[in-house]
Amino acid sequence: MAADGMQGQRIARTENPDAIIIDYQMPGGNGLLIAERIKQSAATSHIPILMLTGTQIEDLDVRATRAGIERVLNKVNLSESHLVRVVESAINGALEPVRNVDALFSSFRQ
Repeated sequence: MAADGMQGQRIARTENPDAIIIDYQMPGGNGLLIAERIKQSAATSHIPILMLTGTQIEDLDVRATRAGIERVLNKVNLSESHLVRVVESAINGALEPVRNVDALFSSFRQ
């Protein structure tokens, strides 16, 4: 477990985890910024990222998807069993990340 975003990035590079769980608000940068940095690195871009948040932010899902985050989970209602299922799905590739967010949303507008 990392104490802040910078340490988390170093751990991702050196330990190559099966998945990363980050918080939206964390020391060393918000989760979106950390996720973008992890996804920009060839060494870590393949690692699925899940983000936890305790706040309701209007466009967070869209911004998270653009940052390469597979799923945003609200900590308020999150059970341990649900978190385990989502992490397992991310590791097994069952969560299908959206790669072209703009195309997805433009298809809804048509």
